[in-house]
Amino acid sequence: MTANNVIQAAYVNFKYITSRNVCQVVLEVPMEQGTVIHDLLGPPLPAKANWVALAPLGGLDDADMEPERKPDPAEKPRQSWSEMPRSKQAAIRCNEPAFQKWIKTQLSWGKAVTTQDGDITQHPTTADLVRHLCQVASRSELDQNHPGAGHWDDLDAQYMVDTGQIAERTR
Repeated sequence: MTANNVIQAAYVNFKYITSRNVCQVVLEVPMEQGTVIHDLLGPPLPAKANWVALAPLGGLDDADMEPERKPDPAEKPRQSWSEMPRSKQAAIRCNEPAFQKWIKTQLSWGKAVTTQDGDITQHPTTADLVRHLCQVASRSELDQNHPGAGHWDDLDAQYMVDTGQIAERTR
């Protein structure tokens, strides 16, 4: 829907940015509408606010809001973060540059860490640091009834808080 400069979007997240005394509203639109939005609004510029209006599209079901798309037989259904095994969560996080940078701040620099092979190193990988902080020999242990699972939950929640992805941890 793009009639009269109106773009249909799904409201997916809301976050307080206390350092700037604002709220951030996240809306998602189909990828195909990206150029329409760019043409309509132009690029976001930090020095100049580009004000827009928000209004709910009442009376429509989610089915009415979803764009039609052909299912890809090779596409697997996406799991939510909480549905993923902890070992998969840890593997995904270990590949995120922001997490790699953040986790190094969780240990004193120069502290020796034991790697998965049992070697002691002053230059651990992100996976080594996760295993060390969660007190497991392998990330697969995070999926078992192991104390490391709780350590991973705490570590991941703290990362989310420290990076502003969530305001505070909810249990």
